[in-house]
Amino acid sequence: MKRKVWRMATAAALAAMFASDLIPMPLVSDMFGSMAVTTNAATTTTSTINVSGTDYTLFTGFTATDGSEGVGGAFTYDKAVDGDMSSSWHDTSNGVYVEFNSDDPIIPKGYIFNTYMEGYFYPQAWVLKAKANAEDGWTTLSTYSGQTLSSGQEFRYACGNDGNTAYKYFRFEASNTNNNIWLTEIRLYGFENLTYTHLTVRNATCTEVGIKQECYKRSDGKYFTDETGATELAESDVIEPMIAHTGIHHAADEDHIEYWQCSVCNKYFSNESCTTEITEAQTQVLRYLDENGDTKTLDTDKTTVTSATKSWSNGWYVVYDDVTISDRITVSGTVNLILCNGATLTASKGITVGSNNTL
Repeated sequence: MKRKVWRMATAAALAAMFASDLIPMPLVSDMFGSMAVTTNAATTTTSTINVSGTDYTLFTGFTATDGSEGVGGAFTYDKAVDGDMSSSWHDTSNGVYVEFNSDDPIIPKGYIFNTYMEGYFYPQAWVLKAKANAEDGWTTLSTYSGQTLSSGQEFRYACGNDGNTAYKYFRFEASNTNNNIWLTEIRLYGFENLTYTHLTVRNATCTEVGIKQECYKRSDGKYFTDETGATELAESDVIEPMIAHTGIHHAADEDHIEYWQCSVCNKYFSNESCTTEITEAQTQVLRYLDENGDTKTLDTDKTTVTSATKSWSNGWYVVYDDVTISDRITVSGTVNLILCNGATLTASKGITVGSNNTL
């Protein structure tokens, strides 16, 4: 009777029972036996991760093609690379593996794996392999053995790819003395295919840096003498910093605030050192019609609404240009909103004004 109950349990219930030791681990294979795995292709998504001062692309979600089946039909190998941290891959074999591929070739520089929980399910040995084409042999990018991981559930390692080779197919192998590996996600970081941009000598201006010598800039931000990437140049040998703006002072008058305008690039600034840029509309004294239709002058601090301004709290908010905010806007306290002439605010997901708050 017990085995019938366990077979009917949901994945969430099983995870809870495993975590609380209600189900002895040696019985897992007896409960489920051998089961076929149906995998789903996950779309690879990208974000940015900074590792030791270098910005890399973080690749999450891959198409799993083969691997150790996992237990229970709910903890299959594809869950290790599906881009979902709430799903997981759990296998009790003597050494486990998962093979997966990205949508497009990438240049791996490191990887991250997450464990379901601390301790018992930690891998003690693992290998990351890769190949550019399906018919190629595997190249080992990283290998560890005899490891005792510190506390935590996320572990990040660099991999050997100094030649910046692009790969599309990957294989991750892991084992421990418990024969019990439970991972929630495996991710890669590195670069999309690197490209080179030719730079010619130019003088620095107040809007762009200067280039001291003809060279090539690679898409990972490094500089080289040619497009092969063989000889790297120091950034200081290539880049001439921007020069300061030449600000012309404009005193406040009936229609304008005090501001400075650069005589070279014509940009506007609210301070003498010309470091705080504003728009031409923001140089004008702001007048608005109040709830009674009377013209008023705004003489208090205000916040300029941009696409990132999604949390509004007590104060004045001004839309100077056309602005679209993709996230839902939340209002707390008393908020006053001014739409300048010709400006449009698009709140794609609406505005939430809770009780005891006003807009």
